[in-house]
Parts: sequence; C-alpha cells; structure tokens
Amino acid sequence: MNNVIIDVGANDGLDGLGYALFNRHLKIYAFEPNPELIKLIKNNKKKIENFFGFTLDNYQIYQKAISNYNGKNYFYISEYDLCSSLLKFKFVKIKKKIPCEIITLNKFCKNLKIDNIVYLHCDAQGSDLNVLKGLGKYKKKLHSGVIETMNKEKDRIYRGESSFKDFKSFFLRNKFKITGINPFNKENKILNIYFKNNSILKKNFLYKNEFNRRFLARIIQNKTTIKDRFFKIYLYHKFKV
Repeated sequence: MNNVIIDVGANDGLDGLGYALFNRHLKIYAFEPNPELIKLIKNNKKKIENFFGFTLDNYQIYQKAISNYNGKNYFYISEYDLCSSLLKFKFVKIKKKIPCEIITLNKFCKNLKIDNIVYLHCDAQGSDLNVLKGLGKYKKKLHSGVIETMNKEKDRIYRGESSFKDFKSFFLRNKFKITGINPFNKENKILNIYFKNNSILKKNFLYKNEFNRRFLARIIQNKTTIKDRFFKIYLYHKFKV
C-alpha cells in the first residue's frame, strides 16, 4: 500500500522530517514554495541524517504550493517567513512576490497513485481550507490531520482567509470530527485544529508515530545532550532505523 504523510507549508522542515524519522514505513511528501526555506530544509535534513548515520529516503520536498486549483500564481514572501502565503496580507509587509506552481492534493495523489493519506500537517497561512477543498476524492482517504485557522473573522490577516466557523462547516459536510483545539497564542486568535475522518472504520484507521520537535531542534542547532545520544540508540531498536 502507498500510504503517506503530507506536510503543506513545510517552513523549516522539522515537522515533515520528524514524521519521516519516526515513521520509516511511510512516505512523507512536503511542500514549500519559498526557495530560501527549501535550502534550509535540505540543510536541516543533512544534519539529521548525519546525526543518525542514515538517509531519510522516505522524505521528499517539493517547491510548490497546494491549493484548490492547478496552475501558476504569485507567492507572497513577507518580512516574516512564517507569514508568507498565496494570499495577500492585510497588515504584514510584502518583501517580494515570486511565481510558483500550484497543485491540488487530488492531482498530486492521483499522479503518485497514493492509497491513503495517513496524516495531513497543514500550515498554509490562510489557505488551509483551500488545501482541504483541493483533496477531491481523497477527502475519503484522509485519515487525520491538523490545520491552522484564525478563530474569528475580524482577526484575519490575509485577504480571502477562512475562519474557524468555515472549517466547522466543511468538517460537518465531509464527516470529519474535531478531536482537539490548540490555541497558537494566549489571545486565542490563531487555532490549531486537529481532526479525524469519521467515515473510516476503526479497524481500517491508520495512525502515525509522534515525535519531540525539540529533540530535532537540538540536532540542527548542534546542542544535543548525552540523553539525546542514548535516545538515538533507543530509536535504532524501536523503529529499526
């Protein structure tokens, strides 16, 4: 079976690389339109591989954006990398705009003959709902995931951005159940919404292994401890990497 994890809006790559490390039985496909961040991701990948002494051959990064249509458009790079988006900003300054290729997950998964999306990690800076809409028939093959959204419409920072109520409506129509809500900040303006597909039978439901992001951060910052080195040995035995 061709079962995968998809990371949309990879940024520094640590989420997708962590899934690749702790889920060696799955393929991880990551998407990041910013060429500067692509270089950072590849560098971080090398550091993790050097630490463990093997290649993360189940990880692939694409310099593309994901949305609900296929084609080309501009990607707006802000003065803050975390805010770069396909959507124009309402308050943040645009550093530059670059042309980028856009693809739907429906087309991508169909081209690669993917059977199941075990997990979708999505942080598309205002475009998360369009990412889900672009799943097409693969909505039924998505087992679980997390998206980021603004809690209230008045706090939206991108033009055309969706809010929490839009996701609740989408989830209801497509039989997704919200399993957790994690505020991104103390003001509760930005939310990470965790969800699962209720239409998939429990016996057929696919899960992923979790990981500690701070552990990977210490690796790429060359700040590993003795405890981390022992944990490295433990991973070899547990996941047979």
